[in-house]
Amino acid sequence: MPHTDSNRRSRPLAATLVIYLNDCPRGGETAFTKLGVTVRPKKGMGMIHFPCYMPGSHRWSHGGEDIGDARTTHESLPVLAGEKWIVQQFCWSLPYASRTVTHE
Repeated sequence: MPHTDSNRRSRPLAATLVIYLNDCPRGGETAFTKLGVTVRPKKGMGMIHFPCYMPGSHRWSHGGEDIGDARTTHESLPVLAGEKWIVQQFCWSLPYASRTVTHE
């Protein structure tokens, strides 16, 4: 399903890094649907994209609108042969807020 990693107003996502851990004989591409770009998985290859406009940029919204860059809308295409394994890392633009857990 096409999606973007950007809809996080309280803590915008600065970058998404994907590392492909294996080759896919057929299928499994990452398709950036609005850009018309498809990335074929290749073992050891990394892919990075920047899903949000950053604070201070001319596209940053201070209203209630999403600050995402719709051009980064993407999806994983079906794996037609073999398997697809990835490591994914999200890089946040602000520190991750700590959560306090209380036990009774």
